[in-house]
Amino acid sequence: MLSGVGDAADLTSFGIEACHHLPGVGKNLRDHVGVYLTYRVDQATYNTEAGLFKSALHGANWLLRGRGPGTAPGAQAMVFMRSDPSLRDPDLQLHFTPVGYKLTPDELIVLKDPVVTAIPNVSRPESCGHLTLRNGSFRDPPRIFARLLDAESDVRALIAGCKYIRRIFAAPPLARHVIEELAPGKPEMTDADWEEFLRRESVTVFHPVGTCKMGADPTAVVDSTLRVHGIENLRVVDASIMPHLVSGNTNAPTMMIGERGADLILSGEGRKE
Repeated sequence: MLSGVGDAADLTSFGIEACHHLPGVGKNLRDHVGVYLTYRVDQATYNTEAGLFKSALHGANWLLRGRGPGTAPGAQAMVFMRSDPSLRDPDLQLHFTPVGYKLTPDELIVLKDPVVTAIPNVSRPESCGHLTLRNGSFRDPPRIFARLLDAESDVRALIAGCKYIRRIFAAPPLARHVIEELAPGKPEMTDADWEEFLRRESVTVFHPVGTCKMGADPTAVVDSTLRVHGIENLRVVDASIMPHLVSGNTNAPTMMIGERGADLILSGEGRKE
């Protein structure tokens, strides 16, 4: 956009001369939406391993021996499930992590007590956002309109995921270790209560894609060889080219996009003579 590639009307409003009108740039923003359900437990969690001394100890253990909490992934258990048994494919992903935290607009707060977190997220959301420039300066960040819960179907699926997590934590293997539910923390909740909780507490799961989507329609930005439509010798090779959001984490697909993009560039495929 700062280089003049995007929706010409939008670029002009920021004082940028449009060198190529491509209205799909910045549109079709897709992301996984989730919410944190936290439980205080009677077992040690990573929260009890925080602090300067223990952090230094675990850091040294990881650095010198390749062992300890520093080697663990963020989510140590994961489930793909259907919010409705009639669905053909899973539409929810559940994560479990042995640490309690809360994400605010300004920071990630790690809780002090032994807490675990379960996070449901909508695997194939229908909600769609966009991003645009804040102004014509490269020094300022873009404006991101995630619109994570625009689609009612996403709200319904996420409510189902929250209810399923409550069922898991109420089951005997876990229930005997749960002291209390911290979030949402209200024992009896209607669907309206759940929606209010989701709209207040839902967060991105940091899987944004789609703002330079691949395709042949008027809103597509790149073609099947990742070349930007209408511009020679320019490709986009990252998660933004995905026309749709994958149902799981975006790390591995993005690595494969990079590998495929490298092959296309090295082979010269799609290059205009």
